[in-house]
Amino acid sequence: MFSMIAQLQFFFLVLLSMGIHASSINIVSVKINNEVITLDKQNEIIISTEDKIKFNLEFVNLPENLESYNLKVFLNALLVPNEVNFDDNPSVEFNQLTANVYIFKVVAYGIDKSEIESPAISFTVKEPNQITSVEGRATPTDYSIYLIILIFILIAVSIYALVKTKKSGALVKSIEVNSKHKTSELEIEINKLHAEIKKEKDENHFLKKQILDLKENIINLQKSNDDLVNQNERLEKAKEQLHELQAEKEKLFAITLHDIKNPASAINGYIDLLNRYDFNAMEQQDILQSLAASSMQIISLSQKMSKVLIAKRKEEADELNLNKTSLKSIIDNVCKRNYAYAKSKNVELMNNASLHTPDVKVDALKIDEALDNYVSNAIKFSPENSVVKVSSYFSESKVFIEVTDNGPGLTKWDSDNAFQEGKTLSAKPTGGESSTGMGLWIVKQIVEQHGGEVWVKSKAGYGATFGFCLPII
Repeated sequence: MFSMIAQLQFFFLVLLSMGIHASSINIVSVKINNEVITLDKQNEIIISTEDKIKFNLEFVNLPENLESYNLKVFLNALLVPNEVNFDDNPSVEFNQLTANVYIFKVVAYGIDKSEIESPAISFTVKEPNQITSVEGRATPTDYSIYLIILIFILIAVSIYALVKTKKSGALVKSIEVNSKHKTSELEIEINKLHAEIKKEKDENHFLKKQILDLKENIINLQKSNDDLVNQNERLEKAKEQLHELQAEKEKLFAITLHDIKNPASAINGYIDLLNRYDFNAMEQQDILQSLAASSMQIISLSQKMSKVLIAKRKEEADELNLNKTSLKSIIDNVCKRNYAYAKSKNVELMNNASLHTPDVKVDALKIDEALDNYVSNAIKFSPENSVVKVSSYFSESKVFIEVTDNGPGLTKWDSDNAFQEGKTLSAKPTGGESSTGMGLWIVKQIVEQHGGEVWVKSKAGYGATFGFCLPII
């Protein structure tokens, strides 16, 4: 072992003599907490995170003015801010290092772009509880191995120092070219990234706009749908009202046609009377007045029919024309119109209405129509030589009108169904007249429309009394 070390030392001295004039930076010693550890005896440097390590340097063949060189300190190839302490013993010091394996090196950069490097020194930093008492001390075997490694490092440093000066310029230029190339590539990548970000932002903005448009369309569609639903409801309601109006028109049309029959029959009766009997001037005048009244009733009913046909609402078709009216005058007019009809059947029509019958607020045409149905029905079902009597009486709040006949009377079923629409009673008209079952139903509709009531009092074989009452307003 000693012979091999001696040969290596001799070889190192030869190489050192060859490069004696080369510039170099040497690490002559290491201090750990101010305790010197020489490199030729160092096996492995291990310190704790609490220790301080100091590298003593030696500058060989560097210009006297060291400030012309830019000295840099590296740990693990990373530039550290530690500065070289220039005094009698130049050095670099570290403390409070974190646990790791470190490689220390100093590089001097000349103004001519030349570089001079120190040997690289490796040392380990551990936590205090991880260091044993034997660590940091060299064994004889370790000493030999590290001495050989140190010699080879010194040889490599010497050779590197010889060629570094020539290659440093080309290396710096190469580094600059590569740096520029890398910078250019980085700028291209950054520009691409910016373009992609812009594209994503544009797409995001477009999608947001589409979402807002869709929300607005949904709101508009919902509103349109609500409008359609409301319109459909209105149409259904209008359709229902139209059906009701049509049904009301048909009902009122049937009522009017039915009631036109009464004054028409009266006119026919008066004409028959004029043909069959000789009347004096006074009687003829009364008959002509009755004919005129019947004609006016037909005209009024025709106007009512026209109003029904052009009505656009149920209320228009069936509305009342209320006015303060003399019920006594209505009774007198109805009796006059039916006088010829009664006389043609040899029936006496008696007007027993009270002279003090109060005036009431009614639709005169409709009340006239109701009473006319009562009187004409009584005559229709009365036998010859009988009497039909029209009476009126009143209380503080109501006025009552009744029509009594001496006809065949009504059965229990007839009394229960007398005012039902289209119900034909068991009794038959005494003069062969037709019966539609509409007259009494019409009376009920008119009277109830005025807030009144209808009734019948009868017994089979003993005639009948039909009446109605109206509130005094």
